[in-house]
Amino acid sequence: MGSNMKQHSRLPGSAGRCLALLSLLLPMASMAQVIYTYDAVPTSTTINDNACTSVTINVPDTFNVGNAHVAIGVDVTHTYRGDLRLEVDPPEAGEANKIFLDRITGDANDNFRIMVSTNDDTTASSNDGSNDLAGQPVRYRRLVQYTNTGGGVGPFNDTNTNHPVNGNWVISVCDAANSDVGTFNSVRLVLRNQSEVAPASCGTTSTYAWSSNGNNVAFSTTGAINGITMTQPSTSGEATGDTSTGSDPSFRTSTSQTGNSTGGYYRFYMNLSTSGNPEPNGMEWAVFNFDVPVHGLSFSTLDTDSSSAQFEDYMRVEGFEDTAMTIPVPRQSVLANSQLSYAGDWVEGDSNVDDNSTNGNATWTFTKPVRRVRVTYAQGDQPNNNSGNQLVGIGTVSFCGFDFGDAPDSYGTTFASNGPRHTMGTRAVYMGTMPDGEGDGVGGPNADSDDADETGSLTLATFVATPTPHFECAWSGGTYSTTAGEYCVTVNVTNNSGTGAQLVGWLDMNDDGDFLDANERSLPRLGGFATAPSGDNTFTTANIPNGTTNLTRVLVWSGLPGANLNSETYLRLRITTDSSFMSDSSPSPVGLASDGEVEDHRIPANTLPVTL
Repeated sequence: MGSNMKQHSRLPGSAGRCLALLSLLLPMASMAQVIYTYDAVPTSTTINDNACTSVTINVPDTFNVGNAHVAIGVDVTHTYRGDLRLEVDPPEAGEANKIFLDRITGDANDNFRIMVSTNDDTTASSNDGSNDLAGQPVRYRRLVQYTNTGGGVGPFNDTNTNHPVNGNWVISVCDAANSDVGTFNSVRLVLRNQSEVAPASCGTTSTYAWSSNGNNVAFSTTGAINGITMTQPSTSGEATGDTSTGSDPSFRTSTSQTGNSTGGYYRFYMNLSTSGNPEPNGMEWAVFNFDVPVHGLSFSTLDTDSSSAQFEDYMRVEGFEDTAMTIPVPRQSVLANSQLSYAGDWVEGDSNVDDNSTNGNATWTFTKPVRRVRVTYAQGDQPNNNSGNQLVGIGTVSFCGFDFGDAPDSYGTTFASNGPRHTMGTRAVYMGTMPDGEGDGVGGPNADSDDADETGSLTLATFVATPTPHFECAWSGGTYSTTAGEYCVTVNVTNNSGTGAQLVGWLDMNDDGDFLDANERSLPRLGGFATAPSGDNTFTTANIPNGTTNLTRVLVWSGLPGANLNSETYLRLRITTDSSFMSDSSPSPVGLASDGEVEDHRIPANTLPVTL
């Protein structure tokens, strides 16, 4: 939020696709938005007199939009920008070459670093009376309202919201006069989907409350949270002209409340003293890094609002799948109240909100794996003078980074017991249905705290008494029949990781509460195979080849005559491409794996015969 002076007295101390996120708090369903962003750089960047320079962005996603759900950010270096107009040609037939931003003849200022949308901020003109600064670290910084003096309300001919986004979008910057030329540096296409619902990716989550870092304390790291650490590798530093750096610096944590938050918050704060327009300098950002990819990352941005006399808050949240932030992926978001509005991939406040209200909050949830997040806070074009006492926050962070087991903890299940945990990543290696992830292992006698992602993964063997007692396990290639002293189970597996994976099982045959006894680990070979990689007798080769999709395979145990299976016991299954599983000595029922899944299953008493 931006605050007034009374509120200030309570402050502590006085062409890629951008990542998909969906907000959880939906007090107003109409405010839910799924935001997709697509970045590109023109092949030829020169803008010549009386000519257009274009870039084509291919949108692989499939959903529908209307005019209000399209925005375009452009970065243009050009003297006398009044020569320029912005055009867009959507992929839909009959919707070609629509003016998205008309030229304003007489605008003698230079450069565009703008985000153009249908946001109805009445002061958001392309001519704000000053140059857009070249080389700004925050692209598409200034908000501009769509204008077409020839009529129309956007890239489409009607007000319908059923226009498909899939295909090629051609975006052009056109010079309509002589004498001045320039460069088309980059473009961002923003499309918002109002009908998409993001799938849940976490069973349970880990959380981090900023208050645990202390009050008015600079943030650097969370420390390990169930094996995952979030750090802050970089920030923008304090905004130029910010006079609050002594008493209320940004990039610190607070134990107090804003946006009706609990658990404290992470603080951005600006009190700008500049000559006139604070917009060029009024921006701050922070980058947060996770040491492994996390799923279901969720947090709120707090108190984004506006006061005509002092401030106008802008917030942008971006996610990346790599630490270099070169691979943005789709993202999704939602707003909590109608005083907030979208302007492309920015969220901006339109009225003042009290500290104790949630009306300035937006809660975001990433639905694909994230390694880095960048949160940007900026001063808007209102007021066009020095801004004062601007404050926004980031609320409690929650996420799931691993898939855990759920057998009793004597088997090693929780993080504290070095329980089995698999980094979720892209979830390309798993058993049955895709894993949902947890904040920690929750062991119990029924091994059922993680049953949501264990549907259809395991089938126990069928006992055949005659003519010779044995077990049979059906699989995708037929039926495997055990020999004396063997036992088997059937497991449904998928491996689309690009490399081989290892499937291993542990069965507590003597019911002593661990998986550490001789022969309780399954054999390297899978039932029904006689040759490598699935049928050899070594873990040095992976037994589940890449490209295995929704197929059943048979795990086999040997050397188990006289095993006591007339009482309840437990089975643990793990699948991963991790190098630690590619050795005859190392596949372990506990510890960390870099991908894949773990499943624990309770085997009820008398399910299996006493003698194998």
